[in-house]
Amino acid sequence: MSNRLKLLVIEDNKGHQKSMQLVLDKYKDSIHSVVYASNSVEAFHFLENQYFNAIITDFDLNEKASGVDFLRTIHEKGIRVPSLLLTINDNLVNAILLKKYGCVDVVSKFGYAETGALDKAISLLKRRALYCDFEKAGGFFVPAMSEGTFRQIPYFEVIMIESKMRGAIIYTESEEVRTEGGLSEFEKYLSDRNFARCGRSHLANLEKVESFDGKKLFLKPNIHNLNTIAISTKKAIQADIQAQWDRYRARHG
Repeated sequence: MSNRLKLLVIEDNKGHQKSMQLVLDKYKDSIHSVVYASNSVEAFHFLENQYFNAIITDFDLNEKASGVDFLRTIHEKGIRVPSLLLTINDNLVNAILLKKYGCVDVVSKFGYAETGALDKAISLLKRRALYCDFEKAGGFFVPAMSEGTFRQIPYFEVIMIESKMRGAIIYTESEEVRTEGGLSEFEKYLSDRNFARCGRSHLANLEKVESFDGKKLFLKPNIHNLNTIAISTKKAIQADIQAQWDRYRARHG
């Protein structure tokens, strides 16, 4: 399995394609190959006939369909390829909603190479793309079972897991997944993946947490409008989560 990106870029402007090529050259250690499509029709053709593990698309494709429409359409067709969206005005798009379509980041086209925004976005894209490849090869995932159907959810897409009667709900960046099994099973499985048990009902992914005040975890923006997770009033649990949070912050800044 390759550890580099096989990238499809959708950009209608030939001049911008050349500019993008120059920019992407600096990521040659992360990118195996790049194919350029000038519109969504070409892009669909390439997706149907070649393998790609990542997509970069412009928002404005100078056609009826925008880059957002393209990402939504391939998602509806069951094509699961992580993506980046480039736009001249990031106020035109809902970055949180786009996560549902597999978009890991929205990047402004103004100065993206100089500000470091593209560096971060490419890093996120590579992580997601390679994990998808890894998952297909049997890599680490959060298992979900409901009514006889088995799901494999990449662990870093999970925001939190909430205990419910006769099972649990896994809240991811793009959906809610109801599953059988108790919270304790997930806790044992995810203990070394930055997941913290917050009490009887919640298991939180610290990667999705903005801050912690000792009593509540404040979550990053998400499509579920989940804002906080209350911590158990038990001093031992509060101290344990504080220690986990401090270790996580020390490793990740």
